[in-house]
Amino acid sequence: MTFRKRLYSSSFAVTLALIAAQYALAQTTVRLPRPSQKATVTQTIGVTDVTITYSRPGVKGRRIWGDPVASQAGTKGEATLDDQNIRPKDAPIVPWGHVWRTGANEATQFVITDDVLINGQKLPAGSYSLHTIPTKEEWTTQVLIRWEKVAVPFTVEVPNVEAVWRGKVDAAIAADPNNEVIPLQVANAYVGDDKWDEALKWIDQSIKVKQTFRNMSAKAQILYLAGRKDEAFALADQAIAKGKADKVDTANFEKRVANWKAAKM
Repeated sequence: MTFRKRLYSSSFAVTLALIAAQYALAQTTVRLPRPSQKATVTQTIGVTDVTITYSRPGVKGRRIWGDPVASQAGTKGEATLDDQNIRPKDAPIVPWGHVWRTGANEATQFVITDDVLINGQKLPAGSYSLHTIPTKEEWTTQVLIRWEKVAVPFTVEVPNVEAVWRGKVDAAIAADPNNEVIPLQVANAYVGDDKWDEALKWIDQSIKVKQTFRNMSAKAQILYLAGRKDEAFALADQAIAKGKADKVDTANFEKRVANWKAAKM
């Protein structure tokens, strides 16, 4: 029994020592600058996020693209030839016709949150590594990444932006049909595009779910912007009464309505 206890104690001590050593190692790890700095570019199209993460290579006097040297001529074009440990002296990092990971360090990452068209070809939502095949005449895959004086453009298109975000809205409403805020937010989005009929349709849906000072005052605002001022004034008064009944601060809206009415005179 004593031996077993000692064995357990010894094992426990060794385990603690290993954990401590690993912790100390982790604590002494520091983040150092990389020769090729990392960058991320994100563009939102409608509600679709397009993100490219890459490391911008430092040229440092090296040949980046060009005709392969004699020792590279027989190498197949399936791999990236940018390993400085095996690359012949004065050879290009990326010989014409060879696959390149379009950046330094790790492969360039391309992430899209919804289906898109890349130069007219459909690409499903997901995360991808991005590669290019440069030639003297053109690049097989086109990517918007600037590398010193080199810029290679590409086109990302969301075929129907409204259909994408409307689909997300429909899903959100289906998941929470008693939430009056979602259709209110949609109404406000249509207000931003001066689409009054669509805005009124969605604000009415919000009011149908639950009548609040917020959605009633929003509808009054939409009616006013749409030129239906008499309706806007009538509903604004109702919204203010609703707000006061619900103990909501209506002061700013009351000032706005007063300005509307003063402008009419």
